[in-house]
Amino acid sequence: MTHSSFSIHEMQKSDNFAVGYNELSDRIPFLNPTTIAPAGGINSNLEDLLKWLKLLLRSGEGLIEYSTFNEFIKPQVVSDLICNGKFGIENEILMESYGLGWILLTYRGHFVALHGGKINGFSSNTLFFPRENMGFVILCNKGSTPFPFILSAILMDKLLGLPPIDWTEKYKMLAELDADENSYENPQDTIASHSITEYLGTYSNLGYGNIEIYEKQNKLFAIYNHLHLPLDHFNYDVFEVAKNSPAPALKGLKFNFLMNNSGDIKSLSIPIEPELQGILFMKQNDALLTDPAYLNQFTGSYSYMGFTIRVEEADKGLVVKVFGQPPYQLYPDRTNQFRVKDLEGYLVEFLLDESKNIYAVQMTQPNNTSYTAKKI
Repeated sequence: MTHSSFSIHEMQKSDNFAVGYNELSDRIPFLNPTTIAPAGGINSNLEDLLKWLKLLLRSGEGLIEYSTFNEFIKPQVVSDLICNGKFGIENEILMESYGLGWILLTYRGHFVALHGGKINGFSSNTLFFPRENMGFVILCNKGSTPFPFILSAILMDKLLGLPPIDWTEKYKMLAELDADENSYENPQDTIASHSITEYLGTYSNLGYGNIEIYEKQNKLFAIYNHLHLPLDHFNYDVFEVAKNSPAPALKGLKFNFLMNNSGDIKSLSIPIEPELQGILFMKQNDALLTDPAYLNQFTGSYSYMGFTIRVEEADKGLVVKVFGQPPYQLYPDRTNQFRVKDLEGYLVEFLLDESKNIYAVQMTQPNNTSYTAKKI
């Protein structure tokens, strides 16, 4: 198998390699599958894969013991990846199980082992009939397409000499039913409650990592695990992955931006797991806001009604000290503004004069009562 490799970079050194397209026929960049391999981790062509298929039809002869190969295509667990009532093929496929890396079916009375593959811009299907000693491989340079499986069904009927089924028409009917079930009314005439820049930033979840939201040509994009996902506005502060996304499986995924009690965008909820409510990603402060050089400009003494208020640096933030009171820890909220730790709704804002120098600090309580202390 001299044309197969495990590296996207090595594959592109060839003078003849396929490029991938999405369902809108837009060319999309290669996805480096290093972090998810072996899924999507092999690059190959029909010449090499047919050699592999012939080895499968010989039950691995010359490479592994027959008993070992037989274990691969022996039912290990019950599965419903295909025979699950969603595809309208209950009359053609009566039983399904999973072996060691193979989906095992009885297709119209014939035992078949198969496995499909799909990655951004590419899809495939490989199957073989051990008893009939035949099989085939289908490769397609388009992602999220039913083509490999429709063609597989057509070829199976033809090669097995079975009465033909109009699989193309059957798929169209299923696609229409699926579209009806998953259709929704896109709200009209709603606008986002914030300017586009207020959604920008890095949002973090301890289990799922970081999502970066950035703007390009007045449109929001999300970066997650090297995927660049264009976002379309859906309703108020909800955006969704656009139809022309390089990851078609994620199209329509909702990004719900959430506000704190002050009306600022502070978190992002995404229903990544279908069986769970939205996974919450917290917006991270700009690194500049915790830079000692930035924080140092706010330190010093301030005077209010004869009382002296001290502002000092502490733990990537500031601490406010007032005589007779416990110290109040401040954490950055936005430029020149801080929140008070453990005191919801309190805002501390440092005021600048025309020369961009700090001349006062304004403290606002939840009831909107404000006090201003001048710098001394």
